[in-house]
Amino acid sequence: MYGCRKDELVTDEWSINPDDPIPIGEQIAYRVLYAIAKGVYLPGDKLPTVRETAVRLKVNPNTVSKAYRDLERDGILISRRGSGVFVREGARETARARRQAMVLERFERAIGEALDAGLDAEEIQEVLVEALQRAAHLRRDDDVVDAFVHRPWTNYRKQSRAQAARKKGGA
Repeated sequence: MYGCRKDELVTDEWSINPDDPIPIGEQIAYRVLYAIAKGVYLPGDKLPTVRETAVRLKVNPNTVSKAYRDLERDGILISRRGSGVFVREGARETARARRQAMVLERFERAIGEALDAGLDAEEIQEVLVEALQRAAHLRRDDDVVDAFVHRPWTNYRKQSRAQAARKKGGA
């Protein structure tokens, strides 16, 4: 599914960053959520055991267990005593909605910071396209950049900075 085997998921999809300010348990939960949203795991699929995941990520099993429990509480996973942890029916739709909300919140914060720094809409778009290009390059996925850059909303009539300044100043 999507070019990766499930046993590769932990090392590829669930990579964590110990230097990230987001707690490791939340990073693990996000990775599971994102994998389900992308269809790497489908309803009924079994996730790697807590112990397997902890060993691969070099984290405490309690951290993985808590991430799984949090996702179970949120209706994404279901635990079956003696059998393991599985993706719950309807989890993909829930995971997609949560993923969308989390990413939107992060973009809103970043755009708010850009506006606070005095960037205008065109400058924000330039930064966004550059960030997208860098991320896509690291993931070797230039199709994402091409699809984004060629969207109609990115082709709005560009004004020169002087024109924009005149509009703001009323001249």
